Amino acid sequence: VGTPETSHWFYDEFYDEFGEVKPRKHVINASSLENPFLPDSWFEAMKEAGETYVRQQVLGEWVRGVSGERFADVFDVKTHCIPMNINPKNRRYRFMIGIDPGYRTGSWLVLWHNQAQGEFWVVDEIVIKNKTTEQAAKELALKGYGRHNVSLIGCDADASKNRSGVREIDTIKKILGRTPRYRGGHFNLNKKSRIREDYIHKLLSEERIKINSRLIPRSSKTHCLVNSFKYYSNRVFKSEEGEYVDKPSLETVQKWKHPIDALHYVLIWADRKGYKPIQMASMLSSTRDPEER
Repeated sequence: VGTPETSHWFYDEFYDEFGEVKPRKHVINASSLENPFLPDSWFEAMKEAGETYVRQQVLGEWVRGVSGERFADVFDVKTHCIPMNINPKNRRYRFMIGIDPGYRTGSWLVLWHNQAQGEFWVVDEIVIKNKTTEQAAKELALKGYGRHNVSLIGCDADASKNRSGVREIDTIKKILGRTPRYRGGHFNLNKKSRIREDYIHKLLSEERIKINSRLIPRSSKTHCLVNSFKYYSNRVFKSEEGEYVDKPSLETVQKWKHPIDALHYVLIWADRKGYKPIQMASMLSSTRDPEER
């Protein structure tokens, strides 16, 4: 017995990665309208609630994104994850690689821009866990990626730093044949992170991001892009200026932020026209008089 929320652990207990009831499991959905013990005052209070909350609390429907999940309301595995028969050894394809490097955790994404449909297809993914940049780059090279079919590599600005006499971007260039692009340094989590979130959210809502169905994880604990779209969450924090702002939760920073950043490091270079309007809107909203908001 519980409230139907897809981010809850019992959803994973009864439903598979495609949202279908698992074999040998039985789920009974019931509406609060069927509960004779609820007072009329409770239903009167629900009239003031939002549509999603009513669907969950009153109608007993499974809902997404009610606990601060940033992308869950627009991301759907059945819609966004499709079979892809794209071989890096096929010379007709040109790829882009997004990298949020790390050793303990990190993310590398391989994208193909389907220009005819205006879509970005995530073809392959490397989840970094106790793996060096050199090891990850060599893994992609062995799969067939290199200068001959990689048109763009975008990465975190930290990759340009000199660590023990070696820069990660130099290691990547040596193995994959392209110099990674990067921009700026660490960003303000409550401002610039919202810009990238809004942009990616927009692409998902328009079904312009597709993910290779081969990358769908079997576990909700796997650190990967699919689970990041499901569980990336914001929480309200009080800033040094005394304002209450949305920032990625601690769990998000530790588990789900890397793939979103890796995706952003490609999109910010590959789709500047699409990115700019949201960036401008954010700048305008942040410079307006607070009394006007």
